[in-house]
Amino acid sequence: MTEELKNALLAVDVDFDGSLTRFSGNLALYERFLKKFVDDAVYPAVLKAFDEKDYAAASSSVHTLKGVSGNLGITRLYHACSHTMELLRAGDNEAASASLPKIKESYEEIIKIIQSGRG
Repeated sequence: MTEELKNALLAVDVDFDGSLTRFSGNLALYERFLKKFVDDAVYPAVLKAFDEKDYAAASSSVHTLKGVSGNLGITRLYHACSHTMELLRAGDNEAASASLPKIKESYEEIIKIIQSGRG
């Protein structure tokens, strides 16, 4: 991992040290999983579920995205997903749908950073 990528991740509050600990200090493995995250199908599943107003599927996919982002230390996306999950669990589907832009913003921000470091 380049120092530039590491600094870009830290600049958007990625819990780099915590993530590295979860990956047993294996920086190459952590970077490989970050790069795989770009192509993961869970984010499109989130969008599809909300688009179709399938809130059971939305709950499942947001929960998965929350877990993956948490494991990778992508804290902004993790918190956005956590908030949406709270709304979905409360049955407030309208508010959950209204919270989707925060997930999109956080997701697009981290994807752009990861892709810039793919080199």
